[in-house]
Amino acid sequence: MPNEITVYFAPCEPAPIEGYRIKYRPVGGGPYLTWPVNFPGSPAVFNDGGEQPDGTFYEGTVEADCGNGIFGTPVVWQNRVYGNVALDLCTGADQITGARFNGQPLLNLGGSYPIAAGDSTTLATSETGAHLLEVDVAGSPVTAGSLVLTDSEGTEHCRSFTGAGTLSFAGFVLQYGRPWSALLQCVPCEGESDSPLPCEAVAFTEGTIPDGTEGDAYSVDLHLTGDGPFALDSVVKPSWMTVTLVGATVQLRGTPDAAGIDEELTIEASNCDGLHTDVFSDTMDVAAAGATGEIRALGCLDTGQILDVQLDGVSVPLASGSFPLSAGDIAFTDLIPPGVHTLSVSVSGLAGSIRVTDSTPTTHCTDYAGADIYDFPLFSIGNSTWFVTLDCGACT
Repeated sequence: MPNEITVYFAPCEPAPIEGYRIKYRPVGGGPYLTWPVNFPGSPAVFNDGGEQPDGTFYEGTVEADCGNGIFGTPVVWQNRVYGNVALDLCTGADQITGARFNGQPLLNLGGSYPIAAGDSTTLATSETGAHLLEVDVAGSPVTAGSLVLTDSEGTEHCRSFTGAGTLSFAGFVLQYGRPWSALLQCVPCEGESDSPLPCEAVAFTEGTIPDGTEGDAYSVDLHLTGDGPFALDSVVKPSWMTVTLVGATVQLRGTPDAAGIDEELTIEASNCDGLHTDVFSDTMDVAAAGATGEIRALGCLDTGQILDVQLDGVSVPLASGSFPLSAGDIAFTDLIPPGVHTLSVSVSGLAGSIRVTDSTPTTHCTDYAGADIYDFPLFSIGNSTWFVTLDCGACT
């Protein structure tokens, strides 16, 4: 059977002469089709004539038809999940002042927030799946009541309240083609007394943080579960780190300025006006800046030896192996501090190539014939391993 498609959009002022042209196609690709008749306003309701399987989702554009072949800028639209929201007319001034699903605001197709007592409207989002739905309740004053929600799977959720705040519904399911509903009513949830809103305790989802490296930007997020809003009550951290709470995310940012071990990070978070707390605690090491080098002579017939490798005229210190390196040998350097150098490679042998890769990583190659010293200027050492390879083949 045909799939019905409903496109909501913000009409132009003044209205275009020839109405609005709708183009559409299944989500993800294929040529756009143009609906043969323009629409006078929002919403535009049409169907696909049964040309696609039941439940196909669509995307497209809407554009103003100004006549004489002149069209406005196309505005992209896509399938949304719609929720019918109604508020009982209770004593007082209850309002819904905002709503979010998976952290994304729900669009009020009936206008703007707040949604007042006695009103009804439609909320929409392109987000789907099982995520956290948050609804902000406010008013002057807010009376006791409850918010009853039914998700796309038909599962009913209810939260009672006695004052302004955010009502959170974890695991709320939204699916394309399957609407949901919400009712703000004047009585508590069935079976509950007129008591404060139940509040799910805060908890950190992570138990550890990764180590860092001196001079490298550090960016790690910790996540909180439970009913928001959340607060950070105390923080013990390295001096170079900033700790910022954004919604249910604790952002750790900064650049370590020195190497160190067992640097402490302890954060105490709370919610429900301090009723519940959770503590994250871990230590991290900061590795010294710099990188080791891998020096290798491949086991080829004509490849000679690597006699020495120097940075700015000074031989690199080796942690393992020793010069000269013959065919099949490998050596590793000590940690070399960051910097830009002239890399010099002294070789012997009949013919071959020298290939070097710095920490950026940028690779340079030069062919050689006979013993000589080959220089590679602007060789950058950072915090990633660098390489020197003697090969019997020519550079490619």
